[in-house]
This record gives sequence, C-alpha cells and structure tokens, in this order.
Amino acid sequence: DGAEALQPWHVPDPSLKPAHLALDGAVDLAWASGPWRLRLGAYRPQGEDWFLPQSNSLSVLAVDKAVRGWRLLGLRAQQAWQQGDWSQTASFKVPRAELPDLPRMATYVPNWAGTLGAAYRHGPWQASLKLELLGARQAAPDGSLPLDPSADLSAFGSYDFGPAWTLFVEGRNLASQTVQAAPAYPDAAPYVGLGVELRF
Repeated sequence: DGAEALQPWHVPDPSLKPAHLALDGAVDLAWASGPWRLRLGAYRPQGEDWFLPQSNSLSVLAVDKAVRGWRLLGLRAQQAWQQGDWSQTASFKVPRAELPDLPRMATYVPNWAGTLGAAYRHGPWQASLKLELLGARQAAPDGSLPLDPSADLSAFGSYDFGPAWTLFVEGRNLASQTVQAAPAYPDAAPYVGLGVELRF
C-alpha cells in the first residue's frame, strides 16, 4: 500500500541482547485515497528474556541480567504519499515500557520517535532526504543516565551508469546534532561521502 510495515519500537543499543517479541495485541485503522495512505493504531507487544545492565556504571553497561516479563504499550501513526516520481513518508510513535517483575526503568526506550522523509526517482536519477527524531531516553535502569532528544538529518543521491555501476553521494547528521545511541558514544560529526557501487 506504499507505506512501510509498522513494527514495535526496538531498543537500539547493540550491547543488549534482543528480546523475543510476541504480539499480544494491536489495533490499526487504515485510510487510503488516491496517492495518500494513513494508519493510526495502538500496540501492546509482550516480551520475555529482556536483558538490562547489572549496574548503572558506564563500564559495565554491556553486562546483562535476565528480566522476565515486560510490556511495551504505545500509539503510532504513519502517513505516505506518492505522485509520479515523488514520494513522501512520515511516522510517529509514543512507546511506554513496563517492567512488572522488576522495579526499574526500561533502558533506551524513547518518550517518542518520529521520521519524515521525501524521495525522488526518475530514470537513472535518485534522491532522498530523511529526518529521524528521538525523544529523551534512559541509559540506566535507575534513571541516572538520561540521553537528550536528538535529530538526525540524512541525504542520498545517485545516478545509474547502466546496469553495472552507480555513482552516489550521501550525507549523515547534516544538522550537526549529538545523535547518541549510548552514553559516551555519540555519533561522528556531520559526514558527506562520494562513492561508486559496482555490480557483478
């Protein structure tokens, strides 16, 4: 239907083991008219074997401790539009994590998250622009290591020189924000690169 598949929000920290998700309940309302698509919904996935750090110290954030039974409640909205060579997407989520078996906070779950993107494709030309927004998060179970909201602006452009190779240019963090996935590990400064993709 031209829109991305809606998925529950996942914790982005690679040092934590992934949870096993089982969809406990979700309700979505979908609307489509011409080039427009819209979805509104609520979701409640149930998780098991969630892993949290044993300590609040930065030096042991990668040490895991099993936690049985957690829930992620949330509201979500997604919009998509496509007309000819142009397309546009937007999404917004408001997740809320619960740990009923442990009096601690769920880590790396943002207060809200959103994306806004636009793309153009015509013949060999392709270009896209995407803005990713994250609300405040907690990196420690006791709430002592907050991560500020962040914005990540990225851009991509390419030209296909036949079926064998493509010339492309890409940029990340163009808004020069401190995009932080974990404490003491902010993303690099704004980056712009030029490259060639070869296909054999």
